[in-house]
Amino acid sequence: MLSVIAETMFTGGAGGEAEVLVQKRNIFPGIGGTIQSQQVVIAALRKDFGAAPGSGDHVFLKHLIVKKLDDYFCRTEKYAFSHVARPLGSMSIARGDPEEAYFYDWVHGSDGFAWVGIDDDNQQTSIILEEWNEFVNAFSDVGIKIGNDVTNAENALVSQNIVHQAAKPNGLKLNLCWKRIDFGSRSLQIDYEKLMVFLVERAGDLNKVLGESRCKLLYWAWSAAADYKAMSTEDKEILDKLVLEYRLSSLRHRRPRLAIE
Repeated sequence: MLSVIAETMFTGGAGGEAEVLVQKRNIFPGIGGTIQSQQVVIAALRKDFGAAPGSGDHVFLKHLIVKKLDDYFCRTEKYAFSHVARPLGSMSIARGDPEEAYFYDWVHGSDGFAWVGIDDDNQQTSIILEEWNEFVNAFSDVGIKIGNDVTNAENALVSQNIVHQAAKPNGLKLNLCWKRIDFGSRSLQIDYEKLMVFLVERAGDLNKVLGESRCKLLYWAWSAAADYKAMSTEDKEILDKLVLEYRLSSLRHRRPRLAIE
């Protein structure tokens, strides 16, 4: 039997809404069941301050929706590089976990780059973050305000919630090796009605690009994130199955299995 590993290495950051701990772990509770991987994963554990019951699952589901749409936009050439890390699991007091939180692949890099620079005429001008406009516009079109909360509260000229993985400035331009983080309620708002219209109208193309299973996952994740309490027992069972399948697939190169409790 594999040993359970879940150890905090350091604090990855904290804001007004949550803190993030960077952990080495091979055990991932979550919707659908607990998964144990045979290889250790470096994961971010995001914990809301004063979290309401169910908040861990809710933020996980929002992140999952954004991730699958990120996959879709990349594959349909809205932009070239994935800008969202993979969500891995969540904790819920309702399932007997000690707290409300969720896990995702830790994003290596740094945030806090400047949104402005000085041009050749010694004038202040905007820094170009490659693929940022394409990324924001793609999500805006489906009702997700992913361009919000990306400037520091104390200095609007400095970024936050964007981790740059290879910040090698080329004049006034930063390359496309970055990822958007933080999908909490204050940082990321979703217009669920507008998103539903997109999922219905583009169902055929989503199915073609992402596959039938992931297309269904998007719908049920939307349903749960929009109003989990309105879901029937049967609906929740479908959600559990689809999310578990996705989580196992996300960890497939770490040789995951459903843990027996």
